[in-house]
Amino acid sequence: MGNTYTSKKIGNWSRTSENEDSPWYDAGDQSGWAACPGNGDLVIFDHAVHADVSAIIGTSPTDQTTMADVTNPEAAQMK
Repeated sequence: MGNTYTSKKIGNWSRTSENEDSPWYDAGDQSGWAACPGNGDLVIFDHAVHADVSAIIGTSPTDQTTMADVTNPEAAQMK
């Protein structure tokens, strides 16, 4: 399992956490990672976050092999 991110404000998923306008900016641990949630991370949503990239995050509480797949069709087409 990777890092646990909690959204702090509305924003774009891909805006890395060291930026004050990032949904992941917390002026603390998350900001120090200078990243955005990616495959294997756990994400807690307290705000609307626009999925402008694709990622697989966390696990299901009932099935540790099932992940949440956050997919943005536009990002998927750019691969």
